[in-house]
Amino acid sequence: MRSKNPRRRFLRQLETLSRNNCGRKLGFASMINNEVIDFADTLNRVATQPELILAMQRVLNRTGFEYFSLHFLPEPDQSFKEVVLLNHLPPGWLQLYIREDFARADPSIRHCHYTTSPFEYKDSPFDPILEPETLKVVQRASDFSISNGLVVPVAGLHGMVGGVWMGGGDAELDSRSNPLLHLLALYSFDQARHLAGVVVAKSVLTSRELEVLKWTASGNGAEEIGRILSISKRTVEWHLQIAMQKLGAKTRTHAVILAYRARLI
Repeated sequence: MRSKNPRRRFLRQLETLSRNNCGRKLGFASMINNEVIDFADTLNRVATQPELILAMQRVLNRTGFEYFSLHFLPEPDQSFKEVVLLNHLPPGWLQLYIREDFARADPSIRHCHYTTSPFEYKDSPFDPILEPETLKVVQRASDFSISNGLVVPVAGLHGMVGGVWMGGGDAELDSRSNPLLHLLALYSFDQARHLAGVVVAKSVLTSRELEVLKWTASGNGAEEIGRILSISKRTVEWHLQIAMQKLGAKTRTHAVILAYRARLI
């Protein structure tokens, strides 16, 4: 049975990785009995975003990584500023990234839509000849010394919802350390989303999702909402499920309540 305690589940996974890597030269994995387990314990105790940033800095600095970013995947009509959860980045990079709308051409964000496996930033597929804007993003990242690192896609109930990038510094990635970084990224993203609560949900809910929630709050069923919005019942239900996931709601009624509290509808 899957443990309902995130820390216990995390520690069991770490113990398994430790046994599998026993006797090898581990690099990052060699700190498993100290920093990583401490980090797992810290996740349950951090109460603010600055505390989570400090906790991530401490553990990632031991791997050679200097920077990180946790974010939802932006919709076509959203700015990256609206979906970023938490970050520690070189001065000026986030401002430039948002001002130049780099998220629309960033190959790592695009690749997060198509894979559940972690990948190195440099391996994000794109064609430098046919995609000059994407090449510009990669080149500018190199100017800030952040064109290396690991990207961890984050899956939700209905597809990919976010990503975690960890990079900069002099980290050397290998197949033994990546599983541990993968776990750290996923649990950090989950905690960041929890700390942000419905404030984040306000940013990432699309106009259609808000519309569906509004009509649901008025007492309309999926079939009625479909007729009102000229979309299928199945599409209405899909929008509701995505909205519930983003709000962290367990039921449609719960989603409506959270939306009311956040003054979304």
